[in-house]
Amino acid sequence: MFQKSSQYRCIEMDDILAWHYDPKGIFSVKSTYRVFCDEQNRSSKNDWAASSSSNGGESEKVWSTIWNMQASSRLKHFLWRLAHNSLALRLNLKRRGVQVEDDRCVMCNRLGKDGAHLFLKCKQARELWRRAGLEQIRLVMVNCATAREAILKLLTMGDELQLKGSFLLNNWWQERNQIREGERRRSLDDIATLSGRQAIEISKLQKNMQSVPKVQAIRRWEQPPTGLLKVNVDGAFRDLDKNGGWGYVIRDERGEVIQSGLGRIMYTANSLYTRLMACLEGAKAHY
Repeated sequence: MFQKSSQYRCIEMDDILAWHYDPKGIFSVKSTYRVFCDEQNRSSKNDWAASSSSNGGESEKVWSTIWNMQASSRLKHFLWRLAHNSLALRLNLKRRGVQVEDDRCVMCNRLGKDGAHLFLKCKQARELWRRAGLEQIRLVMVNCATAREAILKLLTMGDELQLKGSFLLNNWWQERNQIREGERRRSLDDIATLSGRQAIEISKLQKNMQSVPKVQAIRRWEQPPTGLLKVNVDGAFRDLDKNGGWGYVIRDERGEVIQSGLGRIMYTANSLYTRLMACLEGAKAHY
């Protein structure tokens, strides 16, 4: 006969439902979405055609990297859509159930698999990168498994290279849309020159912004000592017709408005006079 050791005792617990994908076993929509994103990321590996918005952490990294770029919001939005493979490519539309009669590449009239073909592998696109002097960037991006990875590679390069590459991608996308609508095709040299000029203009703008002195931060209202009131005044002046205005507000230590007032002055000399008038009216109201 075996005797139960006092060292090991069986602890009875009720069975409960636990969510396997959460450390605490608690089910949530957020954790479910992460599981879905991870699964999508695994299935989309080595495939630009699949959605790149799968992994939440990597998606946030892409967005923060794009957001920190010194460029227009329009260009940032385009890069974000490209990284998440949400551009209206014919293959994407077809994958979402939209009937597409012809899914060939608009630029080379050949079967285009995905965005990697349009932007990096298409015969016309390869020639465009070469004429822009950015062939090395294209070779780095074309070896990436997903669009998100390719955009991250681009944005980790120097400011000048990332701007030139970004504008080149954006201009090529616009060219593709114009050709699709039946407009006249521009030469590859024109597109390459335009992309380089846009990058130079943005770089110059950045340097000019750095040379502009920073505006001193506006001081916030500070409460007066207990038992005292604070009177804030201001005045304005318009040189065109020599008219002005003044105003004041009286508040206690809690920020509660005790009294306020405003008025207009006809034919005043300058803004200093309007401020003095505001001080006088505020003082009269205070006393």
